[in-house]
Amino acid sequence: MIVGNYDDYDQVTINFAGTNTPEWTAEYIDNPTQQGSGRPIKYDGDHALNLYIKNVAMPFEVGRDDPNLSPVPGIGSAVSEVRSGGTFEGQAQFVIGLKDSKHPYKVHTEQNPTRLIIDVQH
Repeated sequence: MIVGNYDDYDQVTINFAGTNTPEWTAEYIDNPTQQGSGRPIKYDGDHALNLYIKNVAMPFEVGRDDPNLSPVPGIGSAVSEVRSGGTFEGQAQFVIGLKDSKHPYKVHTEQNPTRLIIDVQH
């Protein structure tokens, strides 16, 4: 995962093994909880953009570690940090902590390599 900063937006990029286009849902929520366990996900920021990525292989099935990553800090003016909620029943979860307000965002995919890109406007 990479968090970048550009003139008008911060960008979160999540890379995938394989060539299938990831399906996703994203929404602002007040109190994000970890899928499966229901435990609260603590995050740095004033608002949480909850991201689910569907139909992902379980990490052990493709020889990778579960993306229970340490928080990835934001480097711009919109994203505070990104936290992984792990992978459960073929669905990965990430929480993007945002500074100040619920910033407008857009999500799109790209190929070669396969990745999901979230642009959060400043």
